[in-house]
Parts: sequence; structure tokens; C-alpha cells
Amino acid sequence: MAFSKYLTDKLSLTYQTRLTLSDQTESALSDIACLTSSIERSLYSQHRSGRTLVSMKNETVAKYQIPARYFNSIKSSLEGKIEAIKSQLKNTDSAYSSRIQSQIKKIKKSQSKQAKATCSKERSELGMGLRQSKQRLERLVSRHAKLKERIKKDDPELCFGSKVLFNKQHHLEANNYRTHADWLGDWRSARSSQFLVVGSKDESNGCQICGMTKAEDGSL
Repeated sequence: MAFSKYLTDKLSLTYQTRLTLSDQTESALSDIACLTSSIERSLYSQHRSGRTLVSMKNETVAKYQIPARYFNSIKSSLEGKIEAIKSQLKNTDSAYSSRIQSQIKKIKKSQSKQAKATCSKERSELGMGLRQSKQRLERLVSRHAKLKERIKKDDPELCFGSKVLFNKQHHLEANNYRTHADWLGDWRSARSSQFLVVGSKDESNGCQICGMTKAEDGSL
């Protein structure tokens, strides 16, 4: 569990702790994680169809019978994931541009060497290297174009549970799964393994839903 205390608009301190929970409390928190994660995925699906997250607040609160603060937390969590993916896409875009320019320079250098080569064997070897470099450049340009289109659509294409784990179902034995049901258990767990609770400085203990207090034995 992590707690963040904002000091300014640009600086925050985050405190983390491991909780010792009773079976009853752990079960309750797991139920909350499952519910909020399910709502988050539903909101994202509707958001992709063109709806704003804010516009879905009242109906979501009514449908799932949750406090408005829970919706705000789910919304904040989803917005954070979306922005993280968008930032990652921008970084990948820059990386592709650099790799493409580097490959172009490499090709020009090899072409220059081939033109100056006097030995047929050397020209042949350089020609083979050039073909491979051009093929790599074509792949980079193709992947970059697909990434550009994804950025243009403004759709981060979130995969709750991670694409890595999702693709493991296609190679069960190689990923140490006996059956698809074994994989499905991990998949469902990964998609509902955490939840965010948003607080505010004007609420008791900084958050009306989740607060940390000190027990008689000194534990939190």
C-alpha cells in the first residue's frame, strides 16, 4: 500500500507499507479490487467509443451503488494509465525516428564503401549487407507508420493484465501452464490485483475512504 502526500504542485512524498491482514479484511479488499477493476475496464470500453469519463459518473455510481469518491478514484486510476501509455508512445515514436535515421546513415556509408571497393568479393559482401540493412529499414518504417497511426487515433489501446501475460495463453506449455484454466486464473488475478483510493487534504486523515491509524502496539 502506498500513501502520497502532495507538498506542492510539483513535489510529493510517497510512503509505502506492507499490511498484516486478517482473512476477512483481505477478502474484503480483494472484493473491492475486483469490483473497481471491472468498473474501470467498463469505463475504458465506453471511453473508447467516444464518451467522456466525467459524463459517466452519475450512472456508474447508481448502477454499482458505490460512493462518488470510489468513482473519482477509478477515474483517476484510468486517466493515469491512459496518460502513461500516451507518454510511452511518444517516447517510442522518438526512438523509431532515431533508429531510422541511424539506419539511413549506415546504408549511405555502406553504399559509399561499395562504390569504392575494387574487389568483387568485397563488393558482393557489402551488397549483401546493404540488402539486409534496407530490409531492416523497411521494417522500421512500417512499424513507425503503424505507431504514428495509433498516436493519431489518440487511442492508447490499454490491455488490462498486460499484453505479455495475455499472449502466454497461446503458448501454455512454454510458459509453465498445464491448462488454459491455469492461465485464466493468473489473467483474472492480474487484472484485479490493485485499486487506487484518492484522498484530499480537507478530509479526515487525508482520505474519507482509506485512513492509516496507529494501534496500541505501535503498528499502523
